[in-house]
Amino acid sequence: MKLIQCRLFSGQRVPLLVQTGDAAPLPILVPFIYVQLKLRSRAYSTAAAHLRAIQAFYIYAQSRDLNIDDAILACHFEAILALLDGYAIWLQSGRQADNLVARIGKAETAPFPQIDPRTRDQYLRLLKQYLSWCVTRYIPRARLNSTTLANIESVFADVADVIERRFESHIINARPDRTRYRSLTGTQLQIIRTLIRPGDAENPYWRNTIYHLTGMSDVQQALALGRKRLDQNVYYQHTTIEENTAAHQEFLAFNNHHERIDFLHTGIRDKRIQGTLTDSYHSLLSDKGVITAEAFLTVHATALHVTPFGGCIHDFSQAPCPKHLQCWNGCSHLHLMGTPSERANIERQAENLTTAITIMRDAGAGEAGNDVWLADQEDKLNNLKTVLARDTNAGVQRVFPNGRPMTVADTDKRHSSVSDD
Repeated sequence: MKLIQCRLFSGQRVPLLVQTGDAAPLPILVPFIYVQLKLRSRAYSTAAAHLRAIQAFYIYAQSRDLNIDDAILACHFEAILALLDGYAIWLQSGRQADNLVARIGKAETAPFPQIDPRTRDQYLRLLKQYLSWCVTRYIPRARLNSTTLANIESVFADVADVIERRFESHIINARPDRTRYRSLTGTQLQIIRTLIRPGDAENPYWRNTIYHLTGMSDVQQALALGRKRLDQNVYYQHTTIEENTAAHQEFLAFNNHHERIDFLHTGIRDKRIQGTLTDSYHSLLSDKGVITAEAFLTVHATALHVTPFGGCIHDFSQAPCPKHLQCWNGCSHLHLMGTPSERANIERQAENLTTAITIMRDAGAGEAGNDVWLADQEDKLNNLKTVLARDTNAGVQRVFPNGRPMTVADTDKRHSSVSDD
């Protein structure tokens, strides 16, 4: 008796338990039906694990002159269960290897080393599932013409109960040597069911992203995907900047501007927020005292914007962001590459800027610094439109031939009045 792999015409792999010695071996009947009916939607490795457990029991029963298939079809489950005590002992200490000893001119069997109690328990649990399925399938059919329906149900219940009790008396229930973590919540499961499309080939590659979006910790993600290092998770989390920003903003929600600034100031004082601003505050605190340090905090820590890369403290009411789309402010380093998606991306950026300018004009009228913001955004939009007016498929070309580099030499940078960092 051996376990082989069969590949169907559709390409699906199916494990089969067959007799040895035949030129064209046929599958053993009941395990074959079990795989086709009970395990047809399970992975190949799962079905093969079930068959290995069944194979071990069939081999043991064969050594005791009992054909398990014949006993199942005749509903002689009492004869099958009578072997269980000896099988449980044989499984852990008396099995014989199916492979041959690697000696030239000699073929003999060698005993297996003692198996782990958890592996033994797994064999017994899989065999219990198999025999319980056989009871549900074959007992009613064998007795249908000889007993009433009530008697059928009684016999079935008795045999099922005996199987349950006999197997539980042999299963050790060894505890695994690892920490257990909480399961997914109902909300997280609903998100996963919504995002996964049944049968989609891309599902395995999206699992890490989905786990990340549902709020699973890095430890849980690594355990679910079989990774040994937590820092590998980030390379499989294919989330967008918008999704990361939304997750961070939902984590830190403020009711008003004062709450936001209080959070910033407290974090700087307690060193829970790191950066140049925190270093400068504590340097002033130790050198010049609390009054000077708090005055510095009041003047310089006036804004907090949550991003996936950290907290930005730039005050947008004073000036536009010095980093946002600066390439389109006439940077001489910017080049067009002539790729197919390049023009579509530029058109999308122009649409976004047009929408932003419209909102700023409607909602920001009369606000301090609004005119500076509008002028900056309109300059970028005009430069985008200038590029769209030319042929973008002409290969590599400089966008602003007469532009200036947006990168500033360190000697020309304006430094903080309190720090040279």
